Amino acid sequence: AYAMFRKAVDNGYRPAFAELAYCYLNGYGVNKDYPEARRLAEVTAVDDPLADTLLGIIYGRGFGVGKDEQKAIPYLERAADAGNIIATALLGEIWYYGGNGVPINKRKAFSCLSVVSEYDDPDLVAYHLLLAKMLMEGDGCEQDIPRARRLLVKLSKCEDVNISTQAKEMLGTVIQGKTEC
Repeated sequence: AYAMFRKAVDNGYRPAFAELAYCYLNGYGVNKDYPEARRLAEVTAVDDPLADTLLGIIYGRGFGVGKDEQKAIPYLERAADAGNIIATALLGEIWYYGGNGVPINKRKAFSCLSVVSEYDDPDLVAYHLLLAKMLMEGDGCEQDIPRARRLLVKLSKCEDVNISTQAKEMLGTVIQGKTEC
């Protein structure tokens, strides 16, 4: 894929810029190169939700730059508004934990993570688990044990051993009638 996207970028094909940035960010077919990933994504940011998501990841995680959640948020919001579910998940995480001048906003986190929970994607299970925790504790939302239980049952069967183990432990707490983790 790298060679194809490289050729397309060299020919000025704008949709390929974000795809090539993705290759550099993740080391697909090429060595990881965060500055190059950022440079390529910046070419099509605003026009391309993937480019915005990648820039949100780069700034939000601090890949090749100082970690800066505040700088990540506008990119992620634009991508999320365009329907990018990864951007929505990352916004939920940023609002939940806050950081680098970004205040914690559990209601915004809940809103984002609720959208994410509608998608059955193995890359999103950690965000589903965070939503289940919020629902169990009424953290940023009304406590909703039945909804938390449904999420946890589903997560207890996922292939990610770490997530399924945590889900089973949390489910045991729910079954025992405890509402605190």
